[in-house]
Amino acid sequence: MAIELRDLHKSFLVSGRTRPVLRGLNLTLREGEITAVVGRSGCGKTTLLRILAGLEPWDAGEIAAPAGVRMGMVFQEARLMPWLNVRANIAFSGRNGRMAPERVQELITRVGLSGYGGAYPAQLSGGMRQRVSLARALAYEPDWLLMDEPFSALDYFTRADMQKELLEIQRAERRGILLVTHNLDEALFLADQVVLLQDGRVAQACDLRMWQKPRDPVSREAAAWKRKLLDCMEETR
Repeated sequence: MAIELRDLHKSFLVSGRTRPVLRGLNLTLREGEITAVVGRSGCGKTTLLRILAGLEPWDAGEIAAPAGVRMGMVFQEARLMPWLNVRANIAFSGRNGRMAPERVQELITRVGLSGYGGAYPAQLSGGMRQRVSLARALAYEPDWLLMDEPFSALDYFTRADMQKELLEIQRAERRGILLVTHNLDEALFLADQVVLLQDGRVAQACDLRMWQKPRDPVSREAAAWKRKLLDCMEETR
């Protein structure tokens, strides 16, 4: 299910003054692909994500999406219910708060938490809690996963593991993913399309579909794409 964003505008009232955040944003999110959104703080990345998740209204413009499209959200923090164990946290996101035990176990295995179904959030590391958060979003059976810097608080090794697992999950589930990240290396490793936002508009859209996955993050190709994005960020300061 592709999503078209056309001339999208959004402003906030801050200290009695109107502050534009999105200023005529145009973007196509392709079905079954990962789009990574990067840019400086305040450029509108998280606002875009919240609008698509239905958490914020937009002021003007159009979002063209198929009727009934389902969005699953993964936040920076896991936001699990501490009184529920891993199985119950995941099952709660199923239809009517219920899910077949077999499907719950499938998701637990898919995010690499086999053997931890009975554990509670306080008994898990930060990386493990974020895995539960991802499984919970998948339990909702979304057409699109919206991810707001989901790995930013993780250590380097856990982050690398989660990135690889996300690629495996995306390959298996074939869901569209919109990922907001400050990490250019992460964007280039994961995405089929990297979009640079500047002042609420798309300043650059890089089509990476011809760059085969899995990718080498220290290859010459990775360095060239990163240089291109950094140069564009400098040009639009």
